[in-house]
Amino acid sequence: MDRRTFMRGLAASTGILLLHNRAWGSAPRQLQAPWKPAYLKLEEAGRFAGRIEAARELYRHCTLRC
Repeated sequence: MDRRTFMRGLAASTGILLLHNRAWGSAPRQLQAPWKPAYLKLEEAGRFAGRIEAARELYRHCTLRC
């Protein structure tokens, strides 16, 4: 079996599964909470300030030369 035949069969079987779930009246999936950037999640958890300080400490000795 070559890749094209495999992919065609996979697509066909996936479509059948999707149609099968709809035919039996499965409930729609619950919507997920809206996406939030990682820094907002860290701020809500009270860990963002610590990350900032850790980054500043990492780059304390860095110098930029032009």
